[in-house]
Amino acid sequence: MSVRKKMLVNRILNSMVLFFLIASYARGDEMLASAVNHYNHGEYVQAYDILSSTESPLSPEANYLLGQMYIWGRGVVRNSGKAMEHLTLASNEGLIEATKLLAGRYLFGIDGVNINKALGTKMYEEVAEKGDVDFQLDLVHMFSHGIGTEQSCVKARYWLGRLTAKGYEDIKSKQKVLLESGCKLE
Repeated sequence: MSVRKKMLVNRILNSMVLFFLIASYARGDEMLASAVNHYNHGEYVQAYDILSSTESPLSPEANYLLGQMYIWGRGVVRNSGKAMEHLTLASNEGLIEATKLLAGRYLFGIDGVNINKALGTKMYEEVAEKGDVDFQLDLVHMFSHGIGTEQSCVKARYWLGRLTAKGYEDIKSKQKVLLESGCKLE
């Protein structure tokens, strides 16, 4: 995995754990709040014990946290299959951060996940459609160069247009990416 992707994954993980703590307190989800608190203090086994002790269905945030624990082996033995199971449950319930992690795993076969470029690209587009600038930038690059998907100058220009409409500041460098790939701006 590239350094950029690792930094992005760590940034997502850190921001989401904090978000979950705040969201769980706001909703009154004391179980999740307690698990997140243990997780934030490096008490991963305690966090896992709390999350796995319930018989009721877990919230998307709890499934996401369990997925993260299985990815990194925090409080559990690393297990890509269980990570994917929990992340998929969270994603299916609409948790966009879970979809972000799944997209890369399917697209690039991270942690031994079977590559499914069509599903990975679809997930990238779902996240980007919801306004995630990082994923929109990735899609410009992916479609203009055919990385993880068929090259499509039309789709690359679409995502470039979305960034332009938002007033993205570094649009010139992305236009250069398009031109270098053989795609035209219009």
